[in-house]
Amino acid sequence: MNIFAHRGYSSKYLENTKESFKACLDLDIYGIELDVQFSKDHEIVIFHDENIKRLTGKDAFLKDLTFLELQKLKFKDGQTFLKLDDYLDLVENSKLITNVELKTGEFSYEGIERAVYQKFKNRSMLDRLMISSFNLQSLVNFQKIDPNIPLAYLFSKIQTIDEELLATHNIKIYHPNHKYLSHADIKSLKNKGIIINLWTVNDKFNFVKNKLYGVDGIITNYPEMK
Repeated sequence: MNIFAHRGYSSKYLENTKESFKACLDLDIYGIELDVQFSKDHEIVIFHDENIKRLTGKDAFLKDLTFLELQKLKFKDGQTFLKLDDYLDLVENSKLITNVELKTGEFSYEGIERAVYQKFKNRSMLDRLMISSFNLQSLVNFQKIDPNIPLAYLFSKIQTIDEELLATHNIKIYHPNHKYLSHADIKSLKNKGIIINLWTVNDKFNFVKNKLYGVDGIITNYPEMK
């Protein structure tokens, strides 16, 4: 079962920061999951929330600030915002897969798919890239750029997805919330050839249970779990 470190080693370090990603280099894991958005000047910034208040105290949308303005703000641990390039500098010489979540559910960030693709292509890292999103259109956009990149559809409850629509776009990786996926759901999806990576599994009981159920991977804040 593949283990993805959710926003880096986020149980030990602040999420989506240099320290959280750097710590993953010493772990025996499959990959890292992270979130990207565009700043006002179209830098690819690694950050989860559209509004930056939770980690910076400033009530503003990330998209409304330039990267220089963002870097002047500090998180509670003293770290600050990273560009995708900063992350790639850290992991380029590793074997880690990167699951990039496109945060296009609230804002579309036109062109972000091409921009992310180009960053990985420039470093010959396309074979270590996976794209996920709650926004199906973003996955379709990415597929038009390169149909060989693995695409994963993010969702909570299985009742909300349109399997036929996803099949039409040849999307065969699902990233569901583990709380809403039963053993029967997992068995049914696996019988259809679907790859399942669950989020966010943070306790040993659910880790072991889903491993026995045959899921392909988990996304977790505790990537050291075995």
